Amino acid sequence: MTDDEVLAFELGHEVGMHPLFGDGRTAGAGITTTLSRWLGLTCTTCRHTFRVGDRVETSGWDVRHLDPVLNCGTPADHGTGDGENAAAFARGLLEAWPAASGEPVRLSDGDWRLPRRGPGGAGPTCPVCAHTFRPGDMVIVCPCARPVGASGLPPCELAVHRDPVSGLTCWDDWRPDGRLVRCPITHEVPG
Repeated sequence: MTDDEVLAFELGHEVGMHPLFGDGRTAGAGITTTLSRWLGLTCTTCRHTFRVGDRVETSGWDVRHLDPVLNCGTPADHGTGDGENAAAFARGLLEAWPAASGEPVRLSDGDWRLPRRGPGGAGPTCPVCAHTFRPGDMVIVCPCARPVGASGLPPCELAVHRDPVSGLTCWDDWRPDGRLVRCPITHEVPG
């Protein structure tokens, strides 16, 4: 097989998996699915992982987010949404499905758990889904993060997604009863 034939096959495969993206050679916008080859990989622009449902733009083999929160594209790329209805839905869902234990915390722009642009690692990831944390994600911080344990170790500040609005129910999947017997990092018994 020649290189051209291999490329033609790979592009054809990509178009078959993601028909919204045109022929794979030109830029196009679409939504990440469970079949996307970049699912779970890190965006080279914002350093966040690609999740199912992410709006993305692809140009050949390059993929970037089109989420205004992540600021990878230009504002014209992002489109518009109905923020008021989304906020009402989020409030209703969180009221109907409260966390069994621990109070979810919304991550802000300056949180140390968020990846930084530029070279280097992507930053901390959720230990359950392995995705990076994003501004606005709801997480539960390990209970050992409150006081310094008897061992004198600093709190681990392990965060686990608990954001059902975004489809990230990691805490509930990991600890359905909400109880954490021992911190998985410091091995402290939460007080």
